[in-house]
Amino acid sequence: MRVVGWRRALYRHRFIDFNDPGSLGIPHFRLTNTHPNMRPSTLVLAGALLVGASASAQQFITPMDATGIMTSKEVHAITLDGRDVVGTVPACMLNMGQLQSLTIKNEAGEKIKFKAEELSEVRVKPSKFQNVSTMLSQPNMSKFLKQDFGEVLNREWVFYVQTSPPGKDKKVMMQLLNPGFDKKMKVFQDPMAEQTGGGDDKSYFVVKAGSGEAIKVKRNMYKKEALTTVFGDCKVMVEFYSGDKMRLEDFAEHVFIHDQLCE
Repeated sequence: MRVVGWRRALYRHRFIDFNDPGSLGIPHFRLTNTHPNMRPSTLVLAGALLVGASASAQQFITPMDATGIMTSKEVHAITLDGRDVVGTVPACMLNMGQLQSLTIKNEAGEKIKFKAEELSEVRVKPSKFQNVSTMLSQPNMSKFLKQDFGEVLNREWVFYVQTSPPGKDKKVMMQLLNPGFDKKMKVFQDPMAEQTGGGDDKSYFVVKAGSGEAIKVKRNMYKKEALTTVFGDCKVMVEFYSGDKMRLEDFAEHVFIHDQLCE
């Protein structure tokens, strides 16, 4: 059975037979006619990861607003020296997606104010109501239907980490959009990003592991530069997607594959 469409990168390299159960741990899935330049084991792993990402509609999480932080059940402010200050947030300054300061009220009722440059990470535990509000806050029906409703409703933590926007020396806290697949690179909202008609951002900030420097990934450069500027450090990734049309709409999927497949 020849399959076309759906996920171009997966099916460009192979055909799929759904009559062979058990392969890859995915029922009724078998890869044949593999790409001659790729090792079968690598190809099988890449294919399995891509199917998994597609099946779960892998995407970035919806950014939280200041109200979400201040109505959260619990917040952990992790200082640069590793101290964990726990409490609720009666006040914070969140400007264009950048958390610049917040005040923690601890169990003793003491209020402690922090600036972004004093913190390495902020962990926010949203309420169920906040998760529902996040789910309903999508800009259009297309974006709403793309959500993993189970993940949004059961989301336990939202993370802000310290970084510097591209070209800026100032330290700010920005929400991590790819928790769970952020070992190789961390993705953040670009506060100045324009959006497509489907509600997708046209640009993001990315910080690669070890560099600490943010780069801007833009829609108009992604097709030509994704496999060089963004994922060029991973030979397997470059070979797997070589010749395919790289779209920023699939960025979350690409980041997930990169996180799982590349060393």
